Amino acid sequence: MRHIVKSLLIVLGIVATIFLGRHFLTPDSWGKYGHYRADYIDEEANRSINYGENDSCLKCHSEVVDMLKHGEHKTLSCEVCHSPLSEHIADGKKIGSMKVPTGNEIDKTCLNCHQKNVAGRPHKFPMIDKNEHYKMLEIRADHNCNQCHTVHYPKENINKAKSLSRNLREAVDNEAK
Repeated sequence: MRHIVKSLLIVLGIVATIFLGRHFLTPDSWGKYGHYRADYIDEEANRSINYGENDSCLKCHSEVVDMLKHGEHKTLSCEVCHSPLSEHIADGKKIGSMKVPTGNEIDKTCLNCHQKNVAGRPHKFPMIDKNEHYKMLEIRADHNCNQCHTVHYPKENINKAKSLSRNLREAVDNEAK
């Protein structure tokens, strides 16, 4: 009989610990709006904003507007490749320089999205293997993406080159006639 009493006391102790722990460790706002801490909503609403929309950037960087209008990156947030707005602007004043990728950082930035085998990309999304791409186009391995592509409008230089090539072929054909 003593072993049953001891077992019941142990079970009672465990249950009491659970209830006391729950009482002292559960926040007061728990369950107010559902199965979570309601104070979290106010905390999130009062957090400072770190990111802005492209309109925030384009007010000062108007030279990029035309390129973005026509480019493939027109729906991409500036902050994907650059720093968060909060590191650059505060209260409408410049407080720091934006990260502008250079050298090998350019390739890393581009390949974050365009590297072949990045999971979750749409089927028609341009994906490359940099080594294969450079080999196919006979480009030196130490080149960077921006030596052929304009970052904000990636096909701009490619389209210009195709247009020049087409015009040159037409001129040669016309001269041959």
